[in-house]
Amino acid sequence: MNVLAMSTATSQLSVALQTANRTVEKNRTDSRNHSIHLMPTITHILEQENLKLNDIQAVVVAQGPGSYTGVRIGVTAAKTMAKVLNKKLYGVSTLALLARNVLDSEALIVPVIDARNHNFFASAYSVDEEGHYSEQLKEQHIDFEGLVNQLRSKAVKLGKNKLIFVGESLKEQQSEFSDLFSKTEVKIEVAKDNLVHAELAISMLDQLTPENIDLFVPEYLRKTQAETDWAKTNGDHDGNQYVEEV
Repeated sequence: MNVLAMSTATSQLSVALQTANRTVEKNRTDSRNHSIHLMPTITHILEQENLKLNDIQAVVVAQGPGSYTGVRIGVTAAKTMAKVLNKKLYGVSTLALLARNVLDSEALIVPVIDARNHNFFASAYSVDEEGHYSEQLKEQHIDFEGLVNQLRSKAVKLGKNKLIFVGESLKEQQSEFSDLFSKTEVKIEVAKDNLVHAELAISMLDQLTPENIDLFVPEYLRKTQAETDWAKTNGDHDGNQYVEEV
């Protein structure tokens, strides 16, 4: 099956294509210009494999969290392709993709995306020796201290003495995390590969369920400015009254 996958949720634009013969991936780091480079990258990778867009059977996209604008770009492009071409659409978590960069059954894997002001989009995973990943902390938008407290508790519960953080710009926070765990036996590491790879989204396809294209929306994990402004005018109501179209 020919499968096209993409991620524009972080600073790295990643596009991958699986064919009957192989899987290829193209990456570009330029967060401000994903809208400019996404379609040319898709066109290039298809031409490289002598395929046309209509030759694909499924589209997979990083659904979020991540940059609001970046997530919207990828989701909108994927929805449009799937709708117009009548193809299956799959969404995958950006954090789940990051976690797949690490294969260490002894560690608690912590994918994080900087959400500014010492806040993060984060979750935690364990992986067994056969490569099966299990979510141990639900995806959330959380402050630094809250994340550290949850990780301490979860590491103790699971008997893990090593945390591996994976995500962009983590070198800046590594010393802070290490300091906060210094009085414990938990070792802090940063993954060697901290970028989102669309190829990994394809590898997760058998774990995903096709989406309803019309209802498919980004997973921001926190309110957008539009939602915040709407709530100020209309009341919060748990966000149930606000609907965004993409």
